[in-house]
Amino acid sequence: MSPIRPIALIAALIALCPSFARAGVLALDSFAYPDGSLSDLNGGSGDWFTRWIGSGFVVSGGEVDGINSLPTNINTVRRHFTNPALTEELFVSFDLRIGNFSPALDDYAGLSMIIGVNNPVLAVGKGAGSNELVVGTGGTVSSGITLQPNTTYHIVAGYDLDQQSQMMWVNPDAADFYNPATGFSSADATNGPVPGLGDVDVIYWDTSRPGYILDNVVLSDTSDGVGIAVVPEPSATALLAFGLTGVFLGRYRRPAVSGDPKEIA
Repeated sequence: MSPIRPIALIAALIALCPSFARAGVLALDSFAYPDGSLSDLNGGSGDWFTRWIGSGFVVSGGEVDGINSLPTNINTVRRHFTNPALTEELFVSFDLRIGNFSPALDDYAGLSMIIGVNNPVLAVGKGAGSNELVVGTGGTVSSGITLQPNTTYHIVAGYDLDQQSQMMWVNPDAADFYNPATGFSSADATNGPVPGLGDVDVIYWDTSRPGYILDNVVLSDTSDGVGIAVVPEPSATALLAFGLTGVFLGRYRRPAVSGDPKEIA
């Protein structure tokens, strides 16, 4: 066998391996429970550390909704997960839908992450007294995206543990989620720095009234895990192209050497 073939194959595998090796869901819950109270349920999969804890929420048709009717009565439910030994990124995604009403006067409604150092609340959802999607410590940075009734929004929150920053994308795809030249720079809203970001281990869901529907919560250490395929970096793409070219060229056999009736592979 020509030496170029194993070298080329190794190069191709090196280019491909990072996207496969890093893709990993840490925990998820699609709320496939019987209709009834969410409290004390323990479904989903992955590194959940506790059941859902709290009150004021029900599962209905595989989704989660609040049951209190007063805008000033905040419902909160939480679930702990095993604090992963992350060094780069954490991604959290969920689906949010509101009913047929204007949310502008309601309090905050959305998903929050709690971190161990100083216990800041990293909010991702509808801002308090606003109808816009926000992100930040207490939900302070607006995306400028307005919630529309009876519309489902797929929201992805990214936590850059190196830069100690928090980002949010709304209904992202690969094209606007990641820029190979500048990294995760196309977020709809960014908050930071947030000291102690690597200690995230609790997830909260808060609403002030029924009609804020939660579904499909996913925590992952890569964007692939939350359903967004990141465009390969140029260096990885070039390495893959080199490897595949070598494999292709290696299919051609060299001409036979004079005096040897066999071809040399």
